[in-house]
Amino acid sequence: MQLKIIIFLLIALFGAIFALQNSAPVFINLFAWQFEIRMVIVILGSIALGALCIWIFSLIKQIGSRKKILDQQSQIKKLEEKIQQLQEEISSLEKNITGLEAEKLDLLTEINDLKSRLSQPVDGVS
Repeated sequence: MQLKIIIFLLIALFGAIFALQNSAPVFINLFAWQFEIRMVIVILGSIALGALCIWIFSLIKQIGSRKKILDQQSQIKKLEEKIQQLQEEISSLEKNITGLEAEKLDLLTEINDLKSRLSQPVDGVS
């Protein structure tokens, strides 16, 4: 950042020196008007106008970047909420699995009891 400022100041200094050394009056034609003005004002005005244009374009870019950042932050929040929801769903499903496994063990025990009763001889039947 400091390097940019130094470069900018050097360019501004160069422009100011150039403008001061070229202070002769010049004629400017703009559409139907003609102006006589000193060249230093034309040069410094052109530099100022260029700086203003650069500032406006960078401002537009910053606004676009800020909007993009806000959109991405909103999307991140939505995705984090979705992750939380899915984690809760996983937890619920894991509890269901535990319950189903216990029920499976109960059913297997009941099946084994029924098998053992079927394999025992019944009294009075030969």
